[in-house]
Amino acid sequence: MTNVCTSLPQLISLNSFANWKEFYNYIYKLYLDDFFNNTVYFDNKPIKTFTDLNYDLKQESFEHITTKGSNDRLYNESRSQRILWVKAILESKICRVCKDYAIWPEKDRNKIRYVIWCKTVDFVVIIEQRDNYYQLISAYCVIYPNKRDDLEKKYNNFLRANKNQNRPSI
Repeated sequence: MTNVCTSLPQLISLNSFANWKEFYNYIYKLYLDDFFNNTVYFDNKPIKTFTDLNYDLKQESFEHITTKGSNDRLYNESRSQRILWVKAILESKICRVCKDYAIWPEKDRNKIRYVIWCKTVDFVVIIEQRDNYYQLISAYCVIYPNKRDDLEKKYNNFLRANKNQNRPSI
């Protein structure tokens, strides 16, 4: 992930803070500013988050976009540094016309989820379609070549199945 996208905010460096806790509290404040105190929109529908609090009194959606793992979720510096990218990728009209912006629907337990992948920086945001809004599910860095290959395969399969459109009509 050495590529740079000038449409995305700069990374937030842990080195700019005295310690992890100060960094962690700062990125949580940024998350709250973006998704709790304000409304993020995707295709004119609001993005909602899971607001239940976890063991350290942080919202569940924050945990999903700053941690990795399935059972015991561990905070991840790479995800945390990119906290501002989630809103930027969802709302940016510049991203929508970029050749390295890929979006496609996937069915997950009778629900439709959209995978939004910025190939330039290998960052993915996942949202789930609801009646009149989208639910933020997760966001993560693509760090393994096999994951990148899997995403590329799914996107190409979507394009082949929908030859007349290069973006889903959502």
